[in-house]
Amino acid sequence: MDPSTGNWDSYWYKHTLNPETEKTETNSYSLKIDSVSDGGQYWCRAGRGKPVYYTQNSDALWVNVTDGEVILESSVDPVIEGETLTLHCLHRSTNSPILSADFYKDGSLIQNQTTGEMSITTVSKSHEGFYYCKTERGQSLHSWISVTVNCQISVLKILSSLLAASPYLLATVVLLYKCYRARGKT
Repeated sequence: MDPSTGNWDSYWYKHTLNPETEKTETNSYSLKIDSVSDGGQYWCRAGRGKPVYYTQNSDALWVNVTDGEVILESSVDPVIEGETLTLHCLHRSTNSPILSADFYKDGSLIQNQTTGEMSITTVSKSHEGFYYCKTERGQSLHSWISVTVNCQISVLKILSSLLAASPYLLATVVLLYKCYRARGKT
């Protein structure tokens, strides 16, 4: 938050049945990871005044904590619609790729890869969900992949549609005008 707009406090949240909240006077927060239960979805927002006026929530960040042999490496940041998403299935102890892995989304098998890597080339909102990989050594924890809409693509689609339709619209208006003028002469 811009300090010139006043004193803002930061509120940090973790998604649980009873959401946990921490308040800081700075825009940073340190998390001590003690167990797998420290993993999860985190987000923040700023607030000031009494009663407190809050800003919108930030994008959620998924923190993965594992004690197993298999890790799914994915982007921490939300993937932008239209970009490529690459997931890696790794051995925890060596951080080396697993040669054969099954990749799942929301509990359903989506790909079997012999490289331990899966890519989705033109990501859309429908690719958002929980992903994990499974190997002969076990299965990774579930990771939430968030997809954000690329506003530039949406604006470009609208503009291109308008430009594609404008010659037809112009021709229709000209023809209607000519028909109107021709009727007026008879």
